[in-house]
Amino acid sequence: MECHVGAHQLGDMQLLERYERLFDGLTLIPMTGAVYDRAAELRARHRIKTPDALHLAAALEYGCEEFWTNDMRFASLPAEIAFRTFK
Repeated sequence: MECHVGAHQLGDMQLLERYERLFDGLTLIPMTGAVYDRAAELRARHRIKTPDALHLAAALEYGCEEFWTNDMRFASLPAEIAFRTFK
């Protein structure tokens, strides 16, 4: 959803289509109760926003080795996972 916002704001249908092709090759994972519980803990402990907490909690619960983001605020979080920023 977050990737689509910018394309919609710009009215850039080519960008939207490129995202769709990318997403077609990805695997969706279930947002389990454990993910929501961990997100609540992360949000409370680090005072991050709910969507950010959900993204990070899902990555942690599913054993991801890296969390890619353009949000530099993640760099200040404890290293439970390797953060890769590309801004």
